[in-house]
Amino acid sequence: MTRYIFQYLLGIAAGFVVAFAAPQISHAQTLVAPSSATASNQLSPGFDISQTINGGGLTGSTLAATHDLVTDSGYDNKFWISTPAATLPIVFTYTFATAPTLAGVGIWNAVFELPMQGHYEFDGSPSVFDLEVTYSAGTKTYTGVSLSTTQVSGQRFDFCENLTGVSEIRFTIQSDTRPSTGTDRNIYLAEFRGLEEALPTCANPLPGAPLAATPVAVPVGNVSMLLSLSALLGVFGLLRVRRRYWT
Repeated sequence: MTRYIFQYLLGIAAGFVVAFAAPQISHAQTLVAPSSATASNQLSPGFDISQTINGGGLTGSTLAATHDLVTDSGYDNKFWISTPAATLPIVFTYTFATAPTLAGVGIWNAVFELPMQGHYEFDGSPSVFDLEVTYSAGTKTYTGVSLSTTQVSGQRFDFCENLTGVSEIRFTIQSDTRPSTGTDRNIYLAEFRGLEEALPTCANPLPGAPLAATPVAVPVGNVSMLLSLSALLGVFGLLRVRRRYWT
């Protein structure tokens, strides 16, 4: 009997090994561009807040997409730019006319070509922001969020849950990388998107996000199905035990 019990346990173990050795295929993710946007501060047309939702300078359609660098001459129709020496906070209000269900946001910060030179030598990009999300059940607020100033691809920020009926997101710049003195001292931002996912993940949770409620971000057809296989193998082993000793 010991041999058959061992086979039963070995069947379960084999299923688990197969399940966790298999690659965990990421699930579908969609970037949702806001339908409109306003800003409490912006430069002239061509550098206004619409530049953060129109894809100018962006290559690709996922979070892995990269955005052009800020260069001494290559910034037209690619970035929101503040007025010189703009004071903080600066508030962007993004509107979603279709009221999508969102699991987070994706942000492309402005990254400067080094060494900085010319008239943008004293410019900068946001480094800390707050986020306020208005959705069907009310409002969620996330404060003191750090934003990389060197990453040219999209940065994800997760709600760790699906918020249904998102109508508005307020993005507030609380800190930036400009030096305290110098000429111009404009702030730049590249792109902003909502993240739509069937299963929300928590790769980069926003402060206060419900971590305990985070679903496992793998498709049913992968790990879950293979874990079921482990159970089936275990049942098969148990049936062999029963057949040998109870029939």
